[in-house]
Amino acid sequence: MFYPQRVIFILTILTLAHHSFQAAEKGCSDSISRRRYLHFYITVKKNDTGHWLTDYSVEKSSPDFPRQLRVDVKRSSRHELGNEVFQIKGRLSESPLIPNDYHLYPGIGYYKLHTNKVPKFDDAVEMCRGEGGHLAIANSKEEASVFKSLLNAHKIHAVYSGFHDRIQEGQFMTIFGTPLNATGFYTFYPGQPDDHGGNEDCGCFREEGLLCDLPCIRATEFICEYDLTWADDKQ
Repeated sequence: MFYPQRVIFILTILTLAHHSFQAAEKGCSDSISRRRYLHFYITVKKNDTGHWLTDYSVEKSSPDFPRQLRVDVKRSSRHELGNEVFQIKGRLSESPLIPNDYHLYPGIGYYKLHTNKVPKFDDAVEMCRGEGGHLAIANSKEEASVFKSLLNAHKIHAVYSGFHDRIQEGQFMTIFGTPLNATGFYTFYPGQPDDHGGNEDCGCFREEGLLCDLPCIRATEFICEYDLTWADDKQ
């Protein structure tokens, strides 16, 4: 609650502690202590004309600086029981680094085809996440064409794709929890999805450039993706 005509305060949102880790290069191991921190400061003031002004600054130190750092701040104020109530909410997010072994398809995205099969769908999801990407999802005909070219080049019949209908049969959702039919590409191979044997609840992408369904536990290749929206626009 704010009573004076002019109020200034500074809020530290997040501080990441120091981390020590081991680094090894050319067979030599050294213990290296590197300073990692992230400070997010918000300054809010009400000026002499009654306008609320919000300024923020971000200071980060890390051996691996992100390609993109995004800050979203929302604020609101209201009068309640004779007092002026001010509220501020914010989110700070940073994109993972672009993996070195992902191939860029200009205007579409970064991709890596894993030709070594994983035992199940969830393994593919976790492996892509561990690399800083996500299990690939076709969001357009152009992106589907990229997937098709990768499969055809390696003579692969189908790969896991980032969607499923585990929650409700026939209602396909992406691994991000959004409806598959809202992604921009929702074209299945003829006869698909068929939930063959009542056990095909995970998504796949076929060599023909179309979607399909597979059992969630089946040794299958997969494609990992790093979205262009995560990358620096100037790159």
